[in-house]
Amino acid sequence: MSNYINDLKSQKPSKKNRIFYPGQKELEEEKFRLHKGIPFDLEMQKDFIRMDKKYKIDFFDKLI
Repeated sequence: MSNYINDLKSQKPSKKNRIFYPGQKELEEEKFRLHKGIPFDLEMQKDFIRMDKKYKIDFFDKLI
């Protein structure tokens, strides 16, 4: 398996595409989310803010 992964890493990708070994995308996404948090679309952000105000949690006020 390590030979396979090393072979993939040594290959040159095209300008637009990267070459990933199995599980690499998931590992990179996990690291991103641990560092930056889970991304939410704008509609979901609005829903959280509405619930925050409705239930007087004041969580988002502390973040701003």
